[in-house]
Amino acid sequence: MGRNILEYDICIIGGGASGLMAAITAAKTGASVLVFEINPDLAHKILATGNGRCNFTNSNINSAAYHNYNYDCIENIFDQFGYEDTLKFFYEENVLYDKRGDLYYPRTNEAATIREALVKTATDLGVEFIYERKIKSFNTVDDGFVIDRDINPVYCNKLIIATGGNTSKIPGSNGDGFYYASLLGHNVISPLPALGKLIISDRSLSKVSGVRTKAKVNTYVEDELIEFHEGELQFSEDGISGIVVFQASRCISRALNSGKKAWVECDLIPEYTEDEVADMLKNRLENHNTADAISGIVPEKLTRYIYNKSQGDLDKCVKLFKHMTFIPDRVDDKTAQVTTGGVDMSEINKSTLESLIHPGLYFAGEVLDVDGICGGYNLQWAWSSGYVAGLHASER
Repeated sequence: MGRNILEYDICIIGGGASGLMAAITAAKTGASVLVFEINPDLAHKILATGNGRCNFTNSNINSAAYHNYNYDCIENIFDQFGYEDTLKFFYEENVLYDKRGDLYYPRTNEAATIREALVKTATDLGVEFIYERKIKSFNTVDDGFVIDRDINPVYCNKLIIATGGNTSKIPGSNGDGFYYASLLGHNVISPLPALGKLIISDRSLSKVSGVRTKAKVNTYVEDELIEFHEGELQFSEDGISGIVVFQASRCISRALNSGKKAWVECDLIPEYTEDEVADMLKNRLENHNTADAISGIVPEKLTRYIYNKSQGDLDKCVKLFKHMTFIPDRVDDKTAQVTTGGVDMSEINKSTLESLIHPGLYFAGEVLDVDGICGGYNLQWAWSSGYVAGLHASER
């Protein structure tokens, strides 16, 4: 018995943030839309964003916050759908927001609120879903694509790949979108983990596991200072994390993948110069021993760690306070929030996100070689690129 071919205007591979936004945007134009999702449910990764609170956008969205040098492309996409459009979109779907500085969260403080709004909207618009997708191959035809599966194949006039990256502990973040893009002739910039913990082979770190402290973290590659960030630094048994490390991890990941020497230098008292720290400790030493003289500056566990590392030498204590250095083995792909790398943007139309190789093929979200810093930037890229891909895919 033969297999019937299912037909849709648009098929989307990936039911995450960008995929759902693309599906909703296309469905609003009247297009018939089918979404393939590898997980048994949709937008699962959203639930882990912002520690479950979902920082879903930022009022300071700008191309400089993204690690891709196709800035004109990024600006083009945000001109079509920016952070204010995101706020309006979710407000119309009954999501109130809570603004904290430049950051926006759902007022419920629950990431599930964002996910449920997307799923309900897509479902109400008639978007169809195939879960735990089993795609065998793609075939391009003159007027579209045929997606072959174990059961009925699917024909679509337009195809959007929005599968996300290949990092994080979330099931389904396996990078298959990069494989699909390669099958269709696209170059893929090496996908690597970013916004994640730095894994460090130093057993002594177990003594400060769980410590959090204010710090400035300088990132060096081949003896050159590349960038620096200030904020909370966290220690664990096998590495360091916190927002300052997450921001540095993309640079570290790229450098290590290229075989370059890379390390981070942590300034635990960034508000004081090295001379000021030295003078302060020497003054304290007049009435205290070294262990007491260095106390009260950082958390107690970290103070003991510095004292033991310095063997009680005051000058070494100063160096550790101002220049504590770590050479990472790698960026932890289990904690990484995004992928750096992906489909080469030089092969993508900078206004529509359509492939320059295959007309009718579009990309959205993390599968593209665009990644941002912490603070809602990566989700905004998902909303914006999903909207643009969905809109332009439904035009013809």
